[in-house]
Amino acid sequence: MSKNVFLFSILLITLIVFMMLTVAFGYYSIFFNLSIVSVLMIAIIQVYANGLFSPSTIVIFTALPYFLTSIFNYNLFRSINYNFVDSSISLVIFCFLFFVSFLIFNQTIKSIKIKNIEFKEKTNSYFILVTYFLFLMVYIILVDQLFSLKIGSITRADIYKSKPVFFDLYKIFMYSFSIFYGWYILCIKSYKGKFLLIWFLPFIILVSVDILILGDRRLAVLLILIYTFVLNTKTKISPLYIIFGSFFAVFLWIYSYLRNTSIDQWSNIIHDLDYNVVFSPDKSEFGAFSIIWNDYFSKYSSVQMHPTYLETFVQLIPGFIYSDRPIPPSVSFVKEFYPDIYNVGGGLAFNAILESMMNFNIFGPIALALILVFFSKFYNKNQLGILLGAIYIFCFSFTMRNDMISNLRTLLIVGIVISICVLIFCKIKNPRRSEEHTSE
Repeated sequence: MSKNVFLFSILLITLIVFMMLTVAFGYYSIFFNLSIVSVLMIAIIQVYANGLFSPSTIVIFTALPYFLTSIFNYNLFRSINYNFVDSSISLVIFCFLFFVSFLIFNQTIKSIKIKNIEFKEKTNSYFILVTYFLFLMVYIILVDQLFSLKIGSITRADIYKSKPVFFDLYKIFMYSFSIFYGWYILCIKSYKGKFLLIWFLPFIILVSVDILILGDRRLAVLLILIYTFVLNTKTKISPLYIIFGSFFAVFLWIYSYLRNTSIDQWSNIIHDLDYNVVFSPDKSEFGAFSIIWNDYFSKYSSVQMHPTYLETFVQLIPGFIYSDRPIPPSVSFVKEFYPDIYNVGGGLAFNAILESMMNFNIFGPIALALILVFFSKFYNKNQLGILLGAIYIFCFSFTMRNDMISNLRTLLIVGIVISICVLIFCKIKNPRRSEEHTSE
């Protein structure tokens, strides 16, 4: 750990103690302002220590909006619903504990040593490109047959009601292959320049279909982040692309009000939007994070201990083999608190901080941070390490909305698909060579 990062960590720990004191003495406005400052400090420290496009930074940055949501919800409830103030304050503090623990673990735990295995192509690059297009064609046909290819012709509710399990499995396969494809093009072949647009064409089509037709943004954003991360390991990303990415992020935020509606309606929707509401974190899809926390503690006065992390390994067993396996906590929550949604097969996001406390009580956020940091330490700047970093980003970004089984199930499926792709399309260039990898 560098001296500056150590000092920043001490400052953050001091800040969390001071925040708790402001609550104890009733200085709620100061608590709110310090919470906002803490988000900025966490972001600055992480970028300073690990860089803007490192896997751990991407995971942290996709988790920070949920922290912001908890802060804004606290401020909202402080003025209109005092019953939720205590639970909102506790969520802010435990979120802060998670982020501080992540920063400290990330700087103190050493990277895991893996062999520096070099890969080279086994088949022609054009064959992989054609294969990607064929897989993409099947995906588009499935979307057309199950839903429609017309923008705004189907609602999100209809998609959730009508999509079969096979479609979800094929979709995760498509994204897994896309991760491999991006790594292959940028790391194995090291393609650069304007011709990258040709190689990225199937990726662009896939992302466009998901965003414009299905209204899915999260997986598309993850794929964009992964390609940016891999590209950044090979060349410096221009600040212009970062600025463009910021505008694109704003567009996707606003697009949540446009998705699954016809283009003809977009101008009217944009005209009628209240942008104070649009850009308020607690009014976005991140708001479910706090809602789940408040719902839970409106019924229970304390955390109900339940070893969901241990049950994760049992839940990985397919249902046709073990029909009585325990259900994930996210499903259990919907069943208990929103039975109407559960009965029609619907679901909600979850709260990773809450699940961690169900397993380790007040030490849960620390344990969750340790788990996420552990998986990040397989990343390094050789070919295999970059691939592992890409998988880490896909499986653990936006992790605050997931339960652990969702993360590990995705990790298992993506890992198997990418491993098969590597075996089929790549071969080891120099199996005897190994060296310690560089840390993030």
